[in-house]
Amino acid sequence: MIMKKVTFFLFASMAMGGCDHGKHQHTNTNPNGVEFYGEVFDTTGAISQVDMAQTFQGNDTVPVKFKASIVETCAKTGCWMTIANNGAYPMYVFMKDHAFGVPLEGCANLGCIVNGVAHRDTLSVKLLKHFAEDAKKSQAEIDAITEPVPCLSVTASGVALKGFEEHFHGDGHENCNHSH
Repeated sequence: MIMKKVTFFLFASMAMGGCDHGKHQHTNTNPNGVEFYGEVFDTTGAISQVDMAQTFQGNDTVPVKFKASIVETCAKTGCWMTIANNGAYPMYVFMKDHAFGVPLEGCANLGCIVNGVAHRDTLSVKLLKHFAEDAKKSQAEIDAITEPVPCLSVTASGVALKGFEEHFHGDGHENCNHSH
């Protein structure tokens, strides 16, 4: 329980810093079209997001390597992303120490593999509003946030994206920012 509170405090402190870190680190593209952000890691053995979410039976913190579909990324610096989750909890992925970011746009519905550490968390109204601002939500959407939200939270040391290059090259998207 203490670990959860300390971790949440660290996440909240980093996020409230404004996410103005500008550290998109496109690390490598391998021959299979997988682009790594943050640490390059072996993607073999990644489990499904559903299986990963089921590992939380009473566990506070769990090392994870899982496959998922991206819903949204931070439109300011790519320092967080939300993951499609059919479960009861939303899933947020935070880039470890804000040391790297994923592309600011064009990631929705793309598959990814996340390598990091996961835990259950509760996101405050203040933090959720901050995320909504980062995602460039309307003021009405931001004002509609009135309750904290329990979630599954992942601190990613690395994220692998497949299909990003094919999605972006030649289609007029100039803001992918994956080579900073």
